Amino acid sequence: MCLIAVAYRMQPDWPLLVLANRDEFYARPAAPLAPWPDSGLLAGRDLEAGGTWLGLHPRGRFAAVTNVTETPPNPVPPASRGALVERFLAGDAPSLSYLKALEPEHDAYRGFNLLTFDGETLAYGSNRGEGPPEALAPGIYALANAGLRSRWPKQQRIAEGLAAQLQAAASPSRAQLRALLSDQTPVGAEALSAVGLEPTRFGPTATGFIRGQTYGTRASTLAAMGTDRVWIEETRFGPWGRWEGCQALGRHRE
Repeated sequence: MCLIAVAYRMQPDWPLLVLANRDEFYARPAAPLAPWPDSGLLAGRDLEAGGTWLGLHPRGRFAAVTNVTETPPNPVPPASRGALVERFLAGDAPSLSYLKALEPEHDAYRGFNLLTFDGETLAYGSNRGEGPPEALAPGIYALANAGLRSRWPKQQRIAEGLAAQLQAAASPSRAQLRALLSDQTPVGAEALSAVGLEPTRFGPTATGFIRGQTYGTRASTLAAMGTDRVWIEETRFGPWGRWEGCQALGRHRE
């Protein structure tokens, strides 16, 4: 998962609204959004390392992970970052407590950012700096492949776009939210350099939606957590942004 925007307690009917793009190599096997028979969570599934990049549970739990862009440690840590999402969703630990309990395990994982929501509190943690895990105040947040407070252009752009949508309409349409995820506005070398990103390396993946032959946006997800129901939609894409299908699931909260 490479781009997430969250509106936390900005709408009375939906305490948590999530927009996310998963960017990945097309050759990496993955199962589409579906109910998991063993745990009841609603998510896609990584068929290579296990776990998931983003999902929710009808009990009112949500979690998502993004990788941190870095040179991999040597040796490469053995644990799957996707398992962090699955464990939280299937469990009952409070958001912040779960992230704090992970701190002794940080070295077992490559760099990650993790968002958790237990129905009451949205929390953020990372094993690559920015301090200890924290409970977040109501607001709009965006996360890419660096920390929550980094200023990657696509991070800022989707956060500003979501804020504008919520200001213009109390409940933006799914089409309006999907448009934010499909943004392919070019990002110039100067804008990348200004936030410490080398243009040659980061230019091809600087847009919100990435179109490529071997790597790109594999899935766009909308998710909402209400007081009495949860809802999630996943649209899947192949090489060069080719549409491959869409699935939506809704459940009353358990």
